[in-house]
Amino acid sequence: MAVDIVYGDWIERTSEDGVRVARTRMGMRIVTTNWGRKVLQLTLQRLTYSHACGVRRIEAPRIFQGEPGKAGKVEVVSPGKRREVMYFQGPRRIVLDDGVEFFDFVGLDDGEYVARIPEGETTSWIIGAEFIRVPLPPRQFAFTIEGSAPASAKPPVEPAPYDPDEPYPCLW
Repeated sequence: MAVDIVYGDWIERTSEDGVRVARTRMGMRIVTTNWGRKVLQLTLQRLTYSHACGVRRIEAPRIFQGEPGKAGKVEVVSPGKRREVMYFQGPRRIVLDDGVEFFDFVGLDDGEYVARIPEGETTSWIIGAEFIRVPLPPRQFAFTIEGSAPASAKPPVEPAPYDPDEPYPCLW
């Protein structure tokens, strides 16, 4: 059974120069590994636009030979537990009219949590030689984890067999 990602609303923010706009939305899902650990997966989808002379046009890094850039970090907090910091890896794939989707995931113990984008986080990208940075809107998801296996329960990974007489061993 596939678990769908639950998304928040799209929110727009404008760059410091007022020429670029980034529409972003954050989504989350909780999945269970094959050994019982609950994992939080967060995604951030971003669409970028150029807004010049009152006309908005999509500004896709793939089309304009730019770099898709980065997104900020997310804090996962819970009372009495260590704070986790997730950094959006990126981009995972191109989506939605050449938008970009960033992601990260973390295994969690049982408890109540809040995943939030802290104040001051940004998303950035490059078009040509221009570096663009737009603030990310503050967002958060509250959720509860129940029935998660502890991180120590992960079964050991079996090493690949090694034959010293093999002239071209496969090490992956």
